[in-house]
Amino acid sequence: MRLTERQQKALLIEANAQVEQRADEAARILCGLDTVRELTYPPNGGLSFEETRYLESLRQHPEAVAAARKIVADAISAAFFHFLCCIDAVGTPRSYEDPWLPVTLHMPVNESEDEPKDLNMYHSAFFDAYWDWRDLRPDPGWKLDNSLSSFDTSG
Repeated sequence: MRLTERQQKALLIEANAQVEQRADEAARILCGLDTVRELTYPPNGGLSFEETRYLESLRQHPEAVAAARKIVADAISAAFFHFLCCIDAVGTPRSYEDPWLPVTLHMPVNESEDEPKDLNMYHSAFFDAYWDWRDLRPDPGWKLDNSLSSFDTSG
């Protein structure tokens, strides 16, 4: 499937939405505000009873949640960014020794034309799509970035 510019943007906005949602969930668990649900990664992972009890015993200050949310979001986005770098062949999978070529994801096309448009590569467009996601998302009263906005600026 050849992605249109609109489809590429939707895909990258969704990636940013997932980073934010998962970071918030993880931060709330790490700071003792939510209970741990089943962990899906790694496949045979999970928390022990003692680890779960410890996390449930924590009750952190709201600033700790904001800081944890940002740290977790950065970790998730770094992994996803590297994945996109590998797709674009500006990064190489560690386990691959031969020359790495770009994965064939067609560049977006202008929806009114059938020609590829000169756009950023996926890994470059990923971070730009965060701001599109932030503009589209409902206001939860917090944000990952440090920009000033019309809602909570405490992080």
